[in-house]
Amino acid sequence: MMRLVFLLSLFLVFQATFGQEIEFMEVPPPEQPKEDTSTISTYCFDPQPEFPGGREEVIKCLSENIAYPQIAIDRKLSGKIIAIVTIDPDGRVVDVKIENGMPDCPECEEEVIRGICSMPDWIPTKQKGKTTRSYVTIPVTFSAE
Repeated sequence: MMRLVFLLSLFLVFQATFGQEIEFMEVPPPEQPKEDTSTISTYCFDPQPEFPGGREEVIKCLSENIAYPQIAIDRKLSGKIIAIVTIDPDGRVVDVKIENGMPDCPECEEEVIRGICSMPDWIPTKQKGKTTRSYVTIPVTFSAE
């Protein structure tokens, strides 16, 4: 008898908990994430991040650190790679994204990323007296001629 009462109680609890009809409702699509306003683009503020020694030193540094991949030499591949470089508030290169690459030569793109990541620190952008994250666009041209 005790067992029957226990089973009946268990059935009623189960029915009360899980026997409810499920209502379906429309769920609106998720909101698009808002743009991160904590990152400042260098196109809006002066001075922009600077490489110590200026543009000539950027060219010198990249020409010393980026090698023409052998596969590109063998295939006589030429092209221009546009890299978007993120400079953190300490002046370090923290991210490199290829904006426009060489689809026939992923090794060239990898070499550009490796070479840019090996650059020394930049002088970061300042906004209202505080250094801030910024972006720099760096074009790199490979020429088989």
